[in-house]
Amino acid sequence: MIPKGSIIGNVAHFGSPASRAGGASSSQMNSLSYLKTSTLEAFVASDGQKFTDLIRRWAQVYLPRIGGGHTTFSINGVSFRPDGGTDGLIDAPGLIDPLGFLSPKSVLQFKAGKTSEAEARAELAKEPKDGSTRIIDRIRDGYKLVWFVGKGLTDDELKETEKAIETIVEDIRSGSPKPSVIDANRLSTCLSRTPSVASRIVGAEGLFLTTDAALADNPHARFKEFVPGAQFEHFRDDIRGFLSDGQHDERIKYIAGEPGIGKSRSVLEAIETTAGLAGLVCYFPDPSNVDRFFSLAKQECWVGACIIDEYIGQTTATIPVTGDTVPKGIKVILIGHSHLTDRGASIVTHELEPLTEPEMIAALRAAFPALQEFRIVDAIKLSRRNLRLARSICEFLSKSPDANLDLHGLEQVVDFELGRMQSGKEALAYLSLVPMLLGEQVPAFCRLVGLDPDGFKRTCRDVSQRSGLIQANDHALYVGAPALAHVALARLWRDEREKVTAILKAPGEFFDGILTAIRRMPYCTEKEEMLGFFRVPVADLGLADLLDATKGKQILQLLTADPGTYLLAIHRVIRENRGRLAEFPYERAPVDRRDLIWRLRDLAQFAEYFELAEEIVFWLALEETPSAYHNIASSYWPTWFGAWFDNTVYPYEKRLSMLEARIRSGDLKVRRLILKAIDDPFPHTGTDIPSERVGGRLAPPELRFIHHSQARLAAQRIPELFALLLETDDADFRLEIGNAICDACFSWLERGAIQAYLQMVTSPGFPAESLRKLVVQARHDISLRAELGDDVEPRSLRMHELHRELLSKIDQDDPFIEVLELAERGYWGEDDSKDIHKKQLRVSERCKADPEFKRTAFEVLADPKKHGGGPLGKLLGPDLSASDIRMLLDWAWTRGFSQFSFAAFRAFIERNPSHREELVSEARKQEGTQPGTAIAIYQSLGDDVYFDEAARMLREAKTDARFFGQFWLRSGDEVTQSVWKFIRAIDERITGGDRGAMALGVIVAGELARHNVRSEEARQLCLKVLQVSDPEHGTNNLRDWDDIGMWMLGSNPESVIKIAASKEQSEFSQATTVLAAAVESHPAEVLDALVPKLKDPYSTPILLHGGLLAVFVKVPASVFTEWLKGQDPKVWQNVAGHLPKPVMADGRAEIPEVTEAFWVLCPPGHEAFEGAMDNFIAHTYNTGVYCGFGIDLFKDRVTLSKQLLSHTNPSVRFWAEKHLSASEHMLREAIRDEHLHKARIETED
Repeated sequence: MIPKGSIIGNVAHFGSPASRAGGASSSQMNSLSYLKTSTLEAFVASDGQKFTDLIRRWAQVYLPRIGGGHTTFSINGVSFRPDGGTDGLIDAPGLIDPLGFLSPKSVLQFKAGKTSEAEARAELAKEPKDGSTRIIDRIRDGYKLVWFVGKGLTDDELKETEKAIETIVEDIRSGSPKPSVIDANRLSTCLSRTPSVASRIVGAEGLFLTTDAALADNPHARFKEFVPGAQFEHFRDDIRGFLSDGQHDERIKYIAGEPGIGKSRSVLEAIETTAGLAGLVCYFPDPSNVDRFFSLAKQECWVGACIIDEYIGQTTATIPVTGDTVPKGIKVILIGHSHLTDRGASIVTHELEPLTEPEMIAALRAAFPALQEFRIVDAIKLSRRNLRLARSICEFLSKSPDANLDLHGLEQVVDFELGRMQSGKEALAYLSLVPMLLGEQVPAFCRLVGLDPDGFKRTCRDVSQRSGLIQANDHALYVGAPALAHVALARLWRDEREKVTAILKAPGEFFDGILTAIRRMPYCTEKEEMLGFFRVPVADLGLADLLDATKGKQILQLLTADPGTYLLAIHRVIRENRGRLAEFPYERAPVDRRDLIWRLRDLAQFAEYFELAEEIVFWLALEETPSAYHNIASSYWPTWFGAWFDNTVYPYEKRLSMLEARIRSGDLKVRRLILKAIDDPFPHTGTDIPSERVGGRLAPPELRFIHHSQARLAAQRIPELFALLLETDDADFRLEIGNAICDACFSWLERGAIQAYLQMVTSPGFPAESLRKLVVQARHDISLRAELGDDVEPRSLRMHELHRELLSKIDQDDPFIEVLELAERGYWGEDDSKDIHKKQLRVSERCKADPEFKRTAFEVLADPKKHGGGPLGKLLGPDLSASDIRMLLDWAWTRGFSQFSFAAFRAFIERNPSHREELVSEARKQEGTQPGTAIAIYQSLGDDVYFDEAARMLREAKTDARFFGQFWLRSGDEVTQSVWKFIRAIDERITGGDRGAMALGVIVAGELARHNVRSEEARQLCLKVLQVSDPEHGTNNLRDWDDIGMWMLGSNPESVIKIAASKEQSEFSQATTVLAAAVESHPAEVLDALVPKLKDPYSTPILLHGGLLAVFVKVPASVFTEWLKGQDPKVWQNVAGHLPKPVMADGRAEIPEVTEAFWVLCPPGHEAFEGAMDNFIAHTYNTGVYCGFGIDLFKDRVTLSKQLLSHTNPSVRFWAEKHLSASEHMLREAIRDEHLHKARIETED
């Protein structure tokens, strides 16, 4: 239990009070303050007695710390009363105040506020009613006057008061000590020296201990004398540096080590023996109250440090301690068990080793001077160098000097410590079943072992207070030393075998914990017998066992807990079942591939497990079919071989050797899989590690950084692997390899590996077709960069030069390369370079002169995957023969039209119109099976033919409307009857509920709107498609929905606003765009139409956070204010998620009018405030898309937030504080990411 009167921990100076403290030390850690002046003023303003009590409490704690151990100190309790006399007296010869306010002899006077010089003179000379000495007489006796003022004074007021008091004192006694004036600002600095008093003001009394109180408390008081080990000075310097360096980025340090080795005592002693820290650092015995501390720290803007003991990571009862959750300016020391604590990248770790045997002897001899040294040595050995347990053993030996420790020595110690407390022995025994038990797990654990939860917790606390056998607090419970836990567990098995057997057969959620506790025991019969309940026999283990819902899950748990046994077993099972692994389900099964692969991924971090884990995943990958499932073997395995893959410490060179061996011995399927592993060996990877902790082991720290030597090694070895792959006789696979190398060109050049890349593409085995493709690609990249001119960033310029160097080595005078250029590189327009037109003419002339070249070129150009060739088709089409057209048409029926074949076909028909009827007839016969190609033929025959046939297909053939998506009007002035026939056919399909026709109707109506087709039929179609279609982002590239809505606003605004307000609202929604336009002319109507959506934003279609920003930013503040006053609180809350954000303009923070109007109406305390502020914070925190690392963006956000901290509106100040904390965190992360990026590029590590 935290004792009554325990006190809040250290939080350092905030604001300006300390800077005005006369005589304050310049040391950073000496300028500490718990509370804002306004908080202090509010505390004492209503009751003068509070001021007196406050100073009394402060002095009683503070004076002994500064040498006033034998202080004569009194406060008469007459503060703020005009009855004369001293309000306080100090007489302490050894007192030295580091703040410079107090002297060994001081007389204290308390005043409610500022007083005039005349009033002060009268107060000092006034006769006290109780007959005690006047203040003026104390000053004449040589006492220093300390004048307390119960409110904060401005700098000018403070100087004025100090001058007046100094004048009065000098008039009373020349040469008197210079008086001190302590206003509320300075008093807040004084209170930093007495956290217990500060805790009363912020309403947190009894929440924490300070380090001095913690050191005097159980269990540290059991070692009255601290005997430091050899490493203590270094450890103390480390702690002191961490807490004192305010400029250092790292704010969380983790002190790791086994239970009972003295971690907490070492940390506390390090602080208490450091000037400026002693007694001032907050100490949490456990993390259960950390969330309240963090909340207060943010609320009061504290800056400083705290210690959190028994930390084991996030649980349901605690918040995580990370860079995100720790308040700005707070430094945290975590103390916990290294094998139980998850640690993020932002936490600095200090592993604390147990004391050496000589150091333990010295510590125990100081505590037990009468105990013989050989007995102390026996205690150390029995405790396995655990200081907590060794102390208990020594205490036992002191009372039982003849005890024999050889036989059940620790059991004797337990009996000695607990005596007849049977419940304590029972609690110790069952607690040894798990390494640690969280408070939230106690009910479930007690159900498992058959104990009463309340009684169990109460007993553990009792044992914890009387001995070190059990450590118990609100957060967690565990046996005080590993050696004791092992003995207690063995004893439990011997004494309660039947009950423990039942527990081990059905451990439930405690499977991992119980197995871990047993596995940590030293070898003994009890351990082997208990492990038998967990072990699945591996000798006859089969695939059916692995897939079994119960046994399979147990095996996977054992794989992590005991990889030495079960990784080998699973490897054997997978190996023996090769050829039948398709039976292994992908996911959503009781045991599936994903479950197994993720556990193998975690084990693969460690070099000793990589080879077996990799081979299992490889075998699974070989027996997978193409699948939409993610995280399966064939998609995950290749990533283990990237040059920048940083999730294993298994050497990269060995990984490449594994691939080489597989290429040499594997079949085509193996080689295709290996191609996936090396096709781009330089992908970008993050810094995340799959699992922080695997089977009780922490992830290897080397994984925090990628070794650039791997990239250099890849450039050397990957070409050799490609050369081996290219030795295949399979022509299709050779082409796959060549294309993969071409696709990775940019990545290789960017890494500076051009020579290695040239080695691959100029090797004899590299496919000629792939080399042509690479030449085309290089030519195109060079031409694109040449168009950028001189204004090119260095990286782009460097890539341009590398592509030029590459092309100089691989370019060829091959006419088919020009064919590929024209086919691959988009639609070359009339304004393209003369060089392109020259290529078109050369290819055209060659086709006319060489029939064989023409057929080969046409086969390439007619591929629908080729995006170019249209101009060449238009150039060649008029002169093609009927046989040429038949060849292109036959290809089109089998694989679709390409741009080249369609352009050539259309140009041919324009020259030879007599073929129209024949082609229409052929297209009608094929349109049932090849509608797309048939429609393309109709399009090539002219608009009237196309729209007539399209209308017929929509009405009679019921062709999918999506085939007609390419719709445009030549003119809005004269819409032909054929077009109207087509539009009416679409309208009929929309009325019948055809969703494809609805999408097509949006496109058609968009054209009607853009061409301003003045027709009632057009307007009715537009209203219909607005109603039935969804204005989702990306519905069509022309943004038809908002074009229709904008056009219809002019003739039917009420209907358009109603329809648009009913649709999904987001920054991408075209309906929102329409509302943003409508609000300029009809603000009230738009706001009213949005009320249903604002009341229930998550009904379908949803309203996304920030979705209505474009609307509300245009609403006049006056209209918005009147509308908002009549709305439900739920609407208020949701509106806040769409208000325009505060912005920086010309170096000043500006709040949009509508946003400021909202927060004027919704101050703290308003029924909608909490929900509204949560939504506004979430909305304004969204950064959107930004380039680079966002450092400039987050710096601007920090500046913005700081400026608004002093805004007159309390709601704005509240938001600014939250926004500042988030922005500073993001800025730190951005700077860290930039540094890591630079390090990866520039360093060799």
